[in-house]
Amino acid sequence: MGRPVPELDNTALDPDYMLGTMRGFVREGLKSRPIARSVAVEHLERRLLRYHVHFDSHPTWSVIGKVYENPFAGQRSFNGMRRLWDGGFSFKPPVSVHIPQPYGYISHLRLLLMEEVPGRPLKALVKRKLATVDDMRLYAVALAKLHRSATVPSVPFRVDDHLAIRCDGRHEALAETFPAAAAQVRSIVERARQLEASLEAPMTAVHGDFHLGQVHVSDGEAWILDLDPLHFGDPAYDVAMTFVMLKHLDLKLQEPSYIQSLRDAFIAAYFHGGHYEIAARVPMHAALIHLKRACKRFRYQDEPGWQETILHQIDEGAMCMDRMGVQPQSTADIAALYDDCPATV
Repeated sequence: MGRPVPELDNTALDPDYMLGTMRGFVREGLKSRPIARSVAVEHLERRLLRYHVHFDSHPTWSVIGKVYENPFAGQRSFNGMRRLWDGGFSFKPPVSVHIPQPYGYISHLRLLLMEEVPGRPLKALVKRKLATVDDMRLYAVALAKLHRSATVPSVPFRVDDHLAIRCDGRHEALAETFPAAAAQVRSIVERARQLEASLEAPMTAVHGDFHLGQVHVSDGEAWILDLDPLHFGDPAYDVAMTFVMLKHLDLKLQEPSYIQSLRDAFIAAYFHGGHYEIAARVPMHAALIHLKRACKRFRYQDEPGWQETILHQIDEGAMCMDRMGVQPQSTADIAALYDDCPATV
């Protein structure tokens, strides 16, 4: 069973049609108002396009197009980006952290048009062991800036939303299909609900899928990408995503000292000045992330050994949830918490 890819409307690939469309966005994207003469379309991957807009007397303008599975999803993503942009996110300190400028959304094509940003994904740099501790500090600063932003929808995203959307409501079917892990699945769900009610975590802007692949870095600047799941929720979720990704990369690279240096740089920069209570909630969200990934594999069942992987992910989620109750008092305590909460495969 393959994973679905949004169907691409051929109109979005038509240079003549897109030329007229791009002319309508020139004023939004460029300070001057040159007349676009032609457009070249490049299909980058799955649902990403690059439009090269050519002018007579102006440098070529590159615009990224992102195709969504339905008009509602694309509109929601554009609205979230636009809210951040119009709120001055990229121009508030630290000014080294940006988001792509959203130019517009074409509903009938399910196509969001936005600025093409420079740099390379931090994940790609880590895989080649080219990322520095300064890059990781910048990544942490970018996350902290996003968490301080108030320009997001005010409806809270809670544990039940995570189960319904990220787990696609499959957690109970997962428990029934894997009886040996059923108690662990149900315990993760119930404990998360109970903890959410008792902890009453302060909510902020949350990316919702924040990891090293979502941040481009270049010359001391960072751009936060893929803001589709932006919501109002617990910032500990984004920190947990970072921890899970780092542990995953550690398993891949087998370079523990290198990954540890990046981890320590992230922890020191993000938790500069305290806020250790956020770290105390990370194990719960790491458990939910492991459960989400198990549900995703259960949905698609398209990888060799997916059953064993699911059982492993559920087990790791249960172990992370068991770390709840630890109250870090220092960055060293947070590093120890990271070590005690395992990563998914």
